[in-house]
Amino acid sequence: MSKKTIVTGIALFSMFFGGGNLIYPLSTGMQGGENLFLAFVGFILSGVLLPFIGVLTVILYQGKASEVFSILGPVLRRLFPLILLAFWIPLGSAPRCISLVHTSFTQYGFDISHLFFVAIYSLTTFVACLNKSRIIDLLGYVMTPVIIVSIFAVVLKSLSLDSESVNATLQGASLFFEALDSGLKTQDFIAAFFFSSIICDLVRSEKHKSAQKRFVFNSCLIGVSLLSVVYLAMIFCGSINASLLAGLRGDQLLFALLTRMGGDFIASCSLIVITFGCLSTSIALTAVFANYLFEASSGRVSFKAGAAFTSIVSMIPALFGFELISAIISPSMEILYPLLLLVSFAAIVKKLMPKSKVYLGQTVRN
Repeated sequence: MSKKTIVTGIALFSMFFGGGNLIYPLSTGMQGGENLFLAFVGFILSGVLLPFIGVLTVILYQGKASEVFSILGPVLRRLFPLILLAFWIPLGSAPRCISLVHTSFTQYGFDISHLFFVAIYSLTTFVACLNKSRIIDLLGYVMTPVIIVSIFAVVLKSLSLDSESVNATLQGASLFFEALDSGLKTQDFIAAFFFSSIICDLVRSEKHKSAQKRFVFNSCLIGVSLLSVVYLAMIFCGSINASLLAGLRGDQLLFALLTRMGGDFIASCSLIVITFGCLSTSIALTAVFANYLFEASSGRVSFKAGAAFTSIVSMIPALFGFELISAIISPSMEILYPLLLLVSFAAIVKKLMPKSKVYLGQTVRN
């Protein structure tokens, strides 16, 4: 396995691992208490297995996510991805990342204007996206190593904390389905379609077609494997420290846990970890939406203009806070996720059964 494959896989992990990924595993662990097996299974099924199915679907179509949606027909193939991306990026994950970082800065003690912070964060994201070809290297070589090392340091340190045992708030099927729902809220199933497509675009000019699928598959396998390990670690961490985190909002959990491990130094490191984790995802999200606008407009909207538009629109829900963003995400995912899963299944059947013309809702044999 080449160094480029490993770096790309690490970068893919960084793309996935943003605001929701820093929150929902901890809250799942808190709810499960000592009954972690069902929490693990539910979260991994929706937070890792589903995204990997999305990756495999896009690989079958040579990295062209737009071709996957052709199953919907001439109108919906354009409309559905746009709706999906809008609720995922500028109305969902992107402002959620901003909100989490702002909350962490506030918890640290910075007295900073909300509007000013959101503007600076969005400007930083936009500038980082200006050189599209360097995004993978920026995430793979710089941001992700800091995130991974810091997370496992947190888990190891948390083992030494004194905390009271807390009874599980959910058990059995209730715990499983809540964990399943939490994994869905990360929105990584949607991310898989477009992140893997961006990676295919970046390597298409460097590799022969026969090597592209293998490269992207191996990179994505590394990314989701890292994601699985980190999720398991954070669910465990949330479980053993539930008493320290009781009563906090979702966007307060991680910083509170990190700072309670001791001292100003830990608090400063915590701020860096959360900022890097969210910023890396924000960069990837902005690049995805900008790239979609560029392709959908046949180049009339440049990548830079799309990145600027995405950054500006993401600021609006970010100004209203984490709770409003979550209120937007939850109902939209209840509608969009089943539709996306159906599209993915139909697209896979169409590709694996070339003698069939498969459209959403019907199969017509030649």
